[in-house]
Amino acid sequence: DPAPEIPPITWQNKSAAAMALQSKVKLQLQRLARGLQPDVGASPAFTLLCDQFKTLRRTAQYKHWAKGQAHVKTV
Repeated sequence: DPAPEIPPITWQNKSAAAMALQSKVKLQLQRLARGLQPDVGASPAFTLLCDQFKTLRRTAQYKHWAKGQAHVKTV
């Protein structure tokens, strides 16, 4: 069973296309890690949007955590 190929993203904006491709690869790796089959037909725009949202949420979580760490003294 050959590895499934992610179809190329043919957007005019090459930076956005590269980010979408990276998001699709991350999605496939996450699915494989959970024991699921890759979903090569996933929408590049939706995948990119979800990935950006996850990054935004993780950044907010980190900022909240870092704010709490500012009051902790290190020895």
